[in-house]
Amino acid sequence: MTQNSTQEQANGQLFSSTTKKESYVSGSKSTSSPPWNLLGAKPKHNSGKDTSDMRRRLTGRTQHQEISDETGWPALPSHRSVSSTPVPMRKQPWTVATKRNKTKPHQDSEICLENRFTPLRELTTGPQTLIVGDGAVKDLKRFCSMKYTKVLCFPNGMVSDISEKILKIADEHPTVKSLIIHTGALDVVKQQSEVLKQDFTDLLKKVQSLDMDVYLSGPLPMVRRGDERFSRLMMLSRWLKATCAPLPVNYIDNFHIFWERRHLFKPDGFYLNKSGVRLLGSNIFYFYLQTIWQMS
Repeated sequence: MTQNSTQEQANGQLFSSTTKKESYVSGSKSTSSPPWNLLGAKPKHNSGKDTSDMRRRLTGRTQHQEISDETGWPALPSHRSVSSTPVPMRKQPWTVATKRNKTKPHQDSEICLENRFTPLRELTTGPQTLIVGDGAVKDLKRFCSMKYTKVLCFPNGMVSDISEKILKIADEHPTVKSLIIHTGALDVVKQQSEVLKQDFTDLLKKVQSLDMDVYLSGPLPMVRRGDERFSRLMMLSRWLKATCAPLPVNYIDNFHIFWERRHLFKPDGFYLNKSGVRLLGSNIFYFYLQTIWQMS
């Protein structure tokens, strides 16, 4: 009997403890504060403006309002999950590659490879200025351009000798546009003024038929060769200047430039030294260029 009473007492304690637990659970549901195991699991409901301001201050970027579900958590995207398995491509029919034809069509017409400017090139490859004279022009080669100017020297050539050769010389130089003649100093030694004038007249007639500009370089005065020879050279220079004036022949006066200038001659007093040759060439080309500028 005592054993039965003890069992009933234990059952009563168990019932009372169960009742207390149920009453505690029901009481906890009615209260406004959540239980300890739910604290911090769910974020508080703040306004969207405060949340966006806080995120913008932290990240420095404007946050868009996120779509939340009923529980307050951000909603997951509703699109389907992308599969990593590649989609099989559509099969395309095979095509045979055609070989490119690189052969050019045959042309019946032949290409002319002849240069039409070849005749002009042949005419411009030679000198354009030709100087013909006695021993006074021998050293002019040093001060002239060998490409554009050619000097032909006849050391013992008289006026008659130059007159006989001048047409042949002009034919041998078709590229020449200007002809300069210097002669007459050796003819003065003969003391035949009228014969010398006739030789110059024949020479001037021949050069007028040439298709080029003609220049006649006058005689040079001599040093320590006597007054008679000096006067003959001076008279010849004046006569040539007057004779060439009405003709298409340009006269170059050299007499007054070398008069009484012994430092320009060699010790023999007949031929020019290096400085004299340089001055003679400068005077000739000065008149030559001056005539071209007047004609242009």
